[in-house]
Amino acid sequence: MAKSGLLISAKGARLSTSLGFCPSRSPGICSIILTSKFRGRGLLFASLPRDTCYIASEGLPELRYSGYQPHAYSWDDYPPLKDILAAVHKALPGSNFNSLLLNRYKNGSDYVAWHADDEKLYGLTPEIASVSFGCEREFLLKKKPSRTTSAQSIGSRVNEGSSSRHSFILKHGSLLVMRGYTQRDWLHSVPKRVKAHSVRINLTFRHVPI
Repeated sequence: MAKSGLLISAKGARLSTSLGFCPSRSPGICSIILTSKFRGRGLLFASLPRDTCYIASEGLPELRYSGYQPHAYSWDDYPPLKDILAAVHKALPGSNFNSLLLNRYKNGSDYVAWHADDEKLYGLTPEIASVSFGCEREFLLKKKPSRTTSAQSIGSRVNEGSSSRHSFILKHGSLLVMRGYTQRDWLHSVPKRVKAHSVRINLTFRHVPI
């Protein structure tokens, strides 16, 4: 049984996690995900520090982020991902995800820099479900600087309080859910880590209104 917990709840932003999430109705699905060959860095994103693949339902607007426009593959191209989508919907009643961005980190040298998933096509308060497989990695979260903070930081160093920066370990089979104003008010990243020697695959499910 998955163990759940609320990580962050502040001013309309909610971050929660479930440990032990791994669809049991599909035998070996976790192993399939880790050993599958996904299209990524060598074909589409030569400058990204990780392999990436985008899957979306038919008829959705094109995704553009960080100067890239990834090709959208069909759910039918990757049947195991359809099974995980169904399991995520079951774990999160009322959710209706129709797109997925897959990131594959070969080792600790692969990373994702500070960013927010605040693209306009996701709406003002997107719900994002993030499922991790393989090597555990650190997930960092920090508040976006306000205009006041930015002004104060000119010529001086502003100390960040403990409530404005957080660190979590995302283990194999974990489900992280970001809701509310998390993307509007916070930034997140997966930094480089020398001790991360094996593959991690992260699936971020999102809903694109049409």
